[in-house]
Amino acid sequence: MRWLRWALIALALLGLARCLYVGLFGSAIVHDDTGEVVSAVITNALQEQALLRLPGGIFFAVPDMEGTIEIRCRDGSRQRWGYVTGSMQTRLRVEPGAGCGRLVEVR
Repeated sequence: MRWLRWALIALALLGLARCLYVGLFGSAIVHDDTGEVVSAVITNALQEQALLRLPGGIFFAVPDMEGTIEIRCRDGSRQRWGYVTGSMQTRLRVEPGAGCGRLVEVR
């Protein structure tokens, strides 16, 4: 039983460390309510950083660069929205609408 207590403490500390990391270095999150988004990236004139696709239509990244979020849809269309940089939280939601949907910034 003693090992279980230490394992739970270690998991709690790991979770806290992850929260602090994201809090310090920022995040870019896209919630896809439509199911039409194929991928999402942070992009600028020089480079791209892919957002990790998670279950439930969520895309996530800790930004390594400054830029905007671009979503790429099943129908081939692309949309850009928001501003992303390190130590800043950016959250977008793709809501139902014409084509791929409508991008809305979540506050």
